[in-house]
Amino acid sequence: MNNEITLKNGKIAKIFHTTGIRECPAVPLMLRLYADLIDSGFNLRSALSFSNSSSMVWLEHDGKVVGGICFEVWGDSKTHWISFSFTDPEWRAQGINQHCHNKLEELTRDKEFLYIASLVNVNNKARIATCEKLGLTPEFYRMSKRVI
Repeated sequence: MNNEITLKNGKIAKIFHTTGIRECPAVPLMLRLYADLIDSGFNLRSALSFSNSSSMVWLEHDGKVVGGICFEVWGDSKTHWISFSFTDPEWRAQGINQHCHNKLEELTRDKEFLYIASLVNVNNKARIATCEKLGLTPEFYRMSKRVI
């Protein structure tokens, strides 16, 4: 299998996949960017949406992780649930998320799953726009009212 991807800037990256993130080299970048998500208010408080048993698709350029998608199998629903999608800020707009998403779609079809889904904060305009480009559309809205 050829795991080489040409990015929009012409640089070559390699795509990887693992089930279980315990030894995954993409975790440090994911955690740094996940903290940014929490600080920006786009996360459900300080909750983690992934675990050591999560799966990951990620890209590396010259051995450096430049982005990825962490995901779960969501119960018996034949759904891959995106826990977190991330790209190194220095590598944004290079198609990294698109390549990772394409690999996730391939993995989803291989398992004969039906869906890819995620939860996105309504104020996270960048992620909403990315989801729309990838063909993800809203199906439900989580409504809430803070009472305290």
